[in-house]
Amino acid sequence: MRTLLDDGTVRAALERHLRAQGSNIESLQLILQERRHLASVRLASEKSGYWYPADLTRIKDWVKRIAGDSASRGLDANRPEGQVGVRLLAIPGQEVSSGEEVVEVRYPRGVPLKAEDIGWLKGQVLKSALSVGAVSYKHLWAS
Repeated sequence: MRTLLDDGTVRAALERHLRAQGSNIESLQLILQERRHLASVRLASEKSGYWYPADLTRIKDWVKRIAGDSASRGLDANRPEGQVGVRLLAIPGQEVSSGEEVVEVRYPRGVPLKAEDIGWLKGQVLKSALSVGAVSYKHLWAS
């Protein structure tokens, strides 16, 4: 692996991938640099057990709403500094410990997000894993 990193093989593969997506390494670097200016909050599990994310459709709708709030503040959601994102830091069904970070939320600075408004994004932790036969775990959040 070290040889592939040192001789440029990995960078060349990344550049080919970016070109295939209509981008380039310079654009990626710019996006990553601008992304550092976003606010970031990491949410941790409150107990140990098997972690399952919040309903992904609900997360998608929440991201759209926050992006709309950003737009009303004059931020362009098509620019990195105006984007909102939720990243899962754990795999659904993964065993986690209390205090382990499971979700990261990134959003434009200046968009007021309160801890009590985003706590639901951390999902749920169950004492035992769902069976392999379980097709969906949406029922966990039925209200």
